[in-house]
Amino acid sequence: MRCAALLVAALAFVCEAQPRVDWTQQKTEILKIYRDLIQIDTRAGNETKAVEYIRGVLEKDGISSQIYALEPARANLVARIKGNGSKRPLLILAHTDVVGVQKEKWPVDPFSAALKDGYVW
Repeated sequence: MRCAALLVAALAFVCEAQPRVDWTQQKTEILKIYRDLIQIDTRAGNETKAVEYIRGVLEKDGISSQIYALEPARANLVARIKGNGSKRPLLILAHTDVVGVQKEKWPVDPFSAALKDGYVW
């Protein structure tokens, strides 16, 4: 599973300039970001597509970031929200690639992010 949607939510939570997050209100947006990320085929060697998507999500909320890549298709993203020093820092680390998949063994397309039986597939 992809952790980027949780990353976005956690970054919003730790930013002291932001009011407390009403998670019930944010559910629709979080689910959209989560499903969007699943739909990006990030099997190894294709991570930059997810990095670019995440960067766009962060930019919409005014969070600047940097992309670093030794190989153009395998980029990494670093975003930072500076605090005032009154609390300990928080680091969130996640990967953007997924393992190979055998589509024929899935009841749905594994990159469809289909909503089925109350779950995102």
